[in-house]
Amino acid sequence: MWVAIIALLLWPAAGWGAADSARVQASGSVASHVNVRERPTVNSAVIAVMRPGKTAPLVSESAEWYAIELSDGSVGYVSRYYTEKVFVTAPRQPRKPVYATQLPTTPAAPAAQPERSTTAARGAESFQRSGGLAIAAGERSDRSMLGQASRLMAGAQPKAAFQYLSGFESQWAGDSGFDYLYGIAALDSGNAGDAVFALERVTQALPGFVGARMELARALFATGDRDRARREFATLLEKNPPAAVRGAIEGYIDAIDTKPEPPRPGNREFYASALAGYDSNANGAADITDFLGFSLDPRSLEQSSSFFEAQLGARVHKPLGPTLALEYQAGLSHRHNPEADFVDSSLASATAGLVATTGAGDFIVGGAAYWSGLDGGFNERSTALDLGFRGELAGDKALNVSFRAGPVSFASAQRIRDVSRFMYTLSLHQPLGDSHLSWTLLSGRDRAEDQASAYSNSRLGGRVAAVWRWGNDDLSADIGYLRIPYNGNTTFFGTDRKDKQLIAGLSLLRDNRPIRGWTFVPRLRFISNESNVAIFDYDRVELAFELRKVAR
Repeated sequence: MWVAIIALLLWPAAGWGAADSARVQASGSVASHVNVRERPTVNSAVIAVMRPGKTAPLVSESAEWYAIELSDGSVGYVSRYYTEKVFVTAPRQPRKPVYATQLPTTPAAPAAQPERSTTAARGAESFQRSGGLAIAAGERSDRSMLGQASRLMAGAQPKAAFQYLSGFESQWAGDSGFDYLYGIAALDSGNAGDAVFALERVTQALPGFVGARMELARALFATGDRDRARREFATLLEKNPPAAVRGAIEGYIDAIDTKPEPPRPGNREFYASALAGYDSNANGAADITDFLGFSLDPRSLEQSSSFFEAQLGARVHKPLGPTLALEYQAGLSHRHNPEADFVDSSLASATAGLVATTGAGDFIVGGAAYWSGLDGGFNERSTALDLGFRGELAGDKALNVSFRAGPVSFASAQRIRDVSRFMYTLSLHQPLGDSHLSWTLLSGRDRAEDQASAYSNSRLGGRVAAVWRWGNDDLSADIGYLRIPYNGNTTFFGTDRKDKQLIAGLSLLRDNRPIRGWTFVPRLRFISNESNVAIFDYDRVELAFELRKVAR
């Protein structure tokens, strides 16, 4: 059945001629190759490579990955940041611009046509006389916007074509040439509801236009109106289409008549990591021995240490229906510092969210929680509400927006630090040749629960990160800045505390080295917390080596 459906997608909208086939190739800036991975994640195993100049059939796509068909029939994933989608046209009977195609059949006799207005009838006659362009009342002559939209469609930009044509809908709705192109752009960009309205106008004016009826049937199927879609497909079968197209239509009808399969189990990912490294300031202490005339406790002095860390976790994406899914993840970690074991730390965290997919993007509502321990005892915990949105922008950019709010509670000896926390983030991700850049803005505030607490604060900052392809490896770098002025009802030792934090990192991700199936990640991180209260002023350098295993 799926072979038939794929054949249908290659059937031109206005007749039984040749078709465009979507394929994927390496971007022009790729010099060596693009890794083909087993799953759509940079942590997945590399199962093949794509060389410049080679193409592979496109199976599906997401915000950051293309799924492609490999030579053995299996499916692999390539990053959209290093590849591009192209359309290969069959050599026979080159396709005309979609808005200027000839009618494939003669319209039905007037007696068999549904009743319609004189204007619509004149539009149908004009459509036939002009070789497929239906001029609505007023005989509009400037049709340059149809040419612009057709060029966008030919360049595999249906979303841009749909947005462009939307600005003309109020003036041009009812013109069959406009409605046909607008309907196809709407359908191919994921706006099937808009496609139905536009294509219904075409089929009412031109009931014999099989191309428009085919696209209408597909649009109805996409909206879930299976009964009407079946009737339209059945009407198309009466047009005696070629065998391949007939099989495709019958495949759609079979899909409609067959009881829908239960939702697929989704994607599951489990990971384990082992880290070893060196921390120049394991307890995050200032480089001083006394403060305000008092000698500091040895545990409050800067202490370097080697460290060992273990991590376990899981990520799950579980579809609940065509437009709903559940995403959740959980993690456990523990770090041991042999030379500073009083800051040995443990962390357990979990998030869960309900994802609603629309034409605009994904809307997410959920929650998050974590618990941390220090030196074998409880240290800090939090539960929070999460709200978010992620969507695609022009030029393969991706936008993420999130909000988190909830209480943060500390051990009884530090209850003065309990706060209600509110965090806002906005991230923009952009492919740039062989690199992937992202910019993040962060703001938020902590509101102390105790009126006598000095820990109320606001924060504002940002982060820039980049990933470069370096041979067969991924080189990552990031730098962030955060400003935190404290504004509680009391001060820190008589001073209005103000912190400025700089964080920079560098890492190299190496797949299948030194052990096949594992990822080796050496990384370096620098943290500088500048504060006008000396006891909170510190620098910290961390060098770590991680071995990571991902299973599904």
